[in-house]
Amino acid sequence: MTTETKTEMQLRCDRKVLVKALDAIGKFATKRSAMPVTECVKIEAGEGLRLTGTNLDHWCVMDIPPLEGKRGIVDVEVPGSSVVSCSMLRDVLSSFDGEIVSLSMEGLTLTVVCDRQRAGFSTYDVDDYPPMPRVDAVTCQLAAEKLRAGLGRAVIAAAKQDTRPVLHGVAFQFSEDGLRLVGADGFRLAVVKVDAEVSEGSYVVPRAAAVLIERLLSSDGTVQVGFSDSHILVRQGRMQMISRLVEGAYPNWWQLFSSEEQMKVVFKRKEALAALRSVQAVKREGATVLNFTEDRLVISGKSMELGDVVGEVDARVEGGALRIGIDGGYLSEGLKAINADMVECRLTGATAPAVFTAEGCDEFTYLVMPMALSS
Repeated sequence: MTTETKTEMQLRCDRKVLVKALDAIGKFATKRSAMPVTECVKIEAGEGLRLTGTNLDHWCVMDIPPLEGKRGIVDVEVPGSSVVSCSMLRDVLSSFDGEIVSLSMEGLTLTVVCDRQRAGFSTYDVDDYPPMPRVDAVTCQLAAEKLRAGLGRAVIAAAKQDTRPVLHGVAFQFSEDGLRLVGADGFRLAVVKVDAEVSEGSYVVPRAAAVLIERLLSSDGTVQVGFSDSHILVRQGRMQMISRLVEGAYPNWWQLFSSEEQMKVVFKRKEALAALRSVQAVKREGATVLNFTEDRLVISGKSMELGDVVGEVDARVEGGALRIGIDGGYLSEGLKAINADMVECRLTGATAPAVFTAEGCDEFTYLVMPMALSS
């Protein structure tokens, strides 16, 4: 007498849609973890299909809707759930050729069939998968493209190391003027203004989470963002992301800006970037020299081994002449993030920060601390 194996989950799904969702989940699944289940995707088949990934600091949920008319996205025949290696499932599905893939779960084996191609995967106990935290937060609505672009600008200045954990993140600071996204590492500062209805609150989102949010967001439509005391919640369409917040108060960054009368310089962004690229070819460490004269900006660098390079950029200079040292790499990153033809630079002296914005616009402000110059 044979015992019939019970099918615990069975569904059909558009293969490309499933691969795209697994690509997003794969950004959250841990690589080579001491806890193997966090290398997996949790698959839940009900009315539609829900995929969950986590590395215990960040969670992502992707919902794939059920069958809609004649357009087959997900057709669930037997509801159920499974936990399987995210990277292996994604790689195998990517190698398949057909349009529709079938997934069925029997015992501890997940079988995937697409046309004449078939693969079987060992799975983990669903009960061992880490639960996603519940975030009770009032959300605000933001323009998705504004948030996406703003995070891309702010994160360039956020510290890459967690020596000071609060700087290893991007601050979301709400006020009556809207939302400011702030990144800083002690050597530079990036501040981005985004329209928002919320008037108060300050939170620090881990740098890694800020990068993930930027990558996951579609530039179309709006996004819902909310905060609890310990987590951020981001929701757009059928994607939902949760991340832990960084504990601690963000530094009072506005104190870096001087109220003194400032020197003002306006120059073409692309010309300055071209000059910086030439200088950085020989000057890879130490200060790059910015020499502001009556009608031009002279960018120079010198290397004992490779020689020296000088690039000149036409400029409108108000307030005299000045020579300062600056990190050329930091300056290049900031200029690339300024979405304008003309850049405005304000300075108060050789030992004070240099502040860069698009000419006549303070939507994005980038501040770089000066470096000492050899005599």
